[in-house]
Amino acid sequence: MQSQALAAKQQIAQSLMQQNPAFFGVGVGQSLDDPKQAALVIYVDRRMVPTQLPATVNGMRTRYVVMTVCM
Repeated sequence: MQSQALAAKQQIAQSLMQQNPAFFGVGVGQSLDDPKQAALVIYVDRRMVPTQLPATVNGMRTRYVVMTVCM
């Protein structure tokens, strides 16, 4: 399942970040509700959190890490 998540990340990471400026990074990690499953980990700028954060993207589970972006 992790290889599927890595492939999904490679396919959609750039477009996700282009579609929503609040997303500034995408990785792969464990799903919180089922640690045996992989999930896309999407890093979100705390100042621009979207009103909805989908539980899946392209069929992959998601986790969101809300952070303050320092530049």
